[in-house]
Amino acid sequence: MKKTFVSFLLIMFTASAAYCQRIQPLNNTGSTEITLDVKVDDIGPRGSSSYSFPSNDKVDSILLAGYPKLKNLPDSLTELKVYTLIRDQMQFYYQNYRNGIYTKQYFLDRFKNNKFLNQDTLKLTNQTMKCYFSYAVGYDSKGNPKYVIDENGNHDFADDQLRTLTKKTLSLNSDLRTLNSIQIAIEYYDGKNICIEKIPCILNLSGFQNSTDKKITVGISFPQFKYALISYEGENFYVCADLNVYNKSIYVFPEQPNFGDLSDKLMIRPNEIVKIGNAYFRYETISQNQDKIRLIAGFSESDMKASITAPTLPTIVPRPAISN
Repeated sequence: MKKTFVSFLLIMFTASAAYCQRIQPLNNTGSTEITLDVKVDDIGPRGSSSYSFPSNDKVDSILLAGYPKLKNLPDSLTELKVYTLIRDQMQFYYQNYRNGIYTKQYFLDRFKNNKFLNQDTLKLTNQTMKCYFSYAVGYDSKGNPKYVIDENGNHDFADDQLRTLTKKTLSLNSDLRTLNSIQIAIEYYDGKNICIEKIPCILNLSGFQNSTDKKITVGISFPQFKYALISYEGENFYVCADLNVYNKSIYVFPEQPNFGDLSDKLMIRPNEIVKIGNAYFRYETISQNQDKIRLIAGFSESDMKASITAPTLPTIVPRPAISN
């Protein structure tokens, strides 16, 4: 898919000036808590892209058991398909395991397949959160492709608006108001409390399979990114989180007036090592929505190579109960 980075650059530097963004120092020993204190509703470092995923009827029965039970699906639509997008897979698997919906082995397998570390359950909450949202697509009586999103996360489509799917896509200087951007309510854990954040979501009509199979193909994107400006040994760097990047990965790159394509290979996953200047740091999450992260000093190039394929632990790390 074509990606546009010029918009990301212009907005980042404009926002930096407009907000008089502070520069956060990075310690060369111990750990540093970084606040991604600028949030922009536009194309981020992932670029102008969208993606699709299987409808709920294609999900295996064990995984589907943890999905929300939805009410008042739009019966006026034909060829109806329902989708549930999990925004925080680690929390989703963990809470369904804690609730007895997923077995311990199924939970461990899911963590292993996604390269999650089991000690990261210490950063999750025992409480059940709506770390996902659902939507449905189909055709109205005139054959027009329609969709509806459970915007407030109440698992009920009765209070949500039926909208028309279009072929508009994100591009340079896109006006999100004309692209049917919808604010979706998502719950996240900030390390102490369950919070609610509204994130922009855009659904676009990607096309049809063929003339006989009228399955609607939908592309979905989240045009928002957060970033911080940090300094280390006299040099400034951007730390950026893009909503279109799953599993809380970030980008770290030097401050500069322009640069090339930010490849997916440059994404740093939680617990991986990133080189900043001539030093190496481990990236850890603090808040599930990436408002706050932690960079820990004292690592090496060999640690960075090893972190990419670090094995998961064989058992779940015990944890105390989390109070409200």
